[in-house]
Amino acid sequence: MLNISSHVELPLAPGFTLPSVRYLNHTGAKGIFDGDNKMRCLKCGDEGKKKRGNAWYCIKHNRYIQIRAHSKSCGNAVPSHEELDSMVAALDSELHCPACGRKMNWNRKDNHQAVLTIQHDHSGEMRLICMSCNVRHAAYENDSYYDLPPGHKRCPRCNQILPYSDFAPCSGRFMGVQQRCHDCNLAYQRERYHETKKPLTPERLEYQRQYRASHMKERKEYMKRYYLDNREHLLARANARHSDS
Repeated sequence: MLNISSHVELPLAPGFTLPSVRYLNHTGAKGIFDGDNKMRCLKCGDEGKKKRGNAWYCIKHNRYIQIRAHSKSCGNAVPSHEELDSMVAALDSELHCPACGRKMNWNRKDNHQAVLTIQHDHSGEMRLICMSCNVRHAAYENDSYYDLPPGHKRCPRCNQILPYSDFAPCSGRFMGVQQRCHDCNLAYQRERYHETKKPLTPERLEYQRQYRASHMKERKEYMKRYYLDNREHLLARANARHSDS
């Protein structure tokens, strides 16, 4: 008990008494409240980061709850906390994804693509992989995603398994390459160009005519410099064009 009247002095009405206040310093039904005024996880006793209802959970067990709820909503087998603990124990200490090798995390806010997820394989097996591999797994027949050779990926347009060298570089993606291969990406850009191309207006045509007429000297000097700098390449391309015809 904590005697409030010993710490504060308030004017009380006649016949009014102060209620008793209980200080929780034991394991309660909804979590653990320690002496440092921190809520602890209901499952493991670590520092609570997420409150669900009246209960506090650490980031790991909060992710467990999310995985179980998502599995139930999709109609898949719902793993128990013990099964999830055994699957996590099978991973290395850094929680690297067994499919791609990237380091996984518990919280979506840290990196959504690297968050730890559960994959229900077609064979009936359950395994923990990152969100990025979980999404790509759905694009492959059966469980063939795990048989993908290192340094290769599937082009979603031509459905071919190609090495990374057949894809344009892209620093914004985890694999460092574009989604489509070179040929498919070129075909896609051409289709987009013809779909979004708009005819030139009379005003634009008149502006181009005036610009060429007023910059004729600069254009001739530029074309001369370009020919001298790229003479061998232009001649080789012209010879190849004539040989094909």
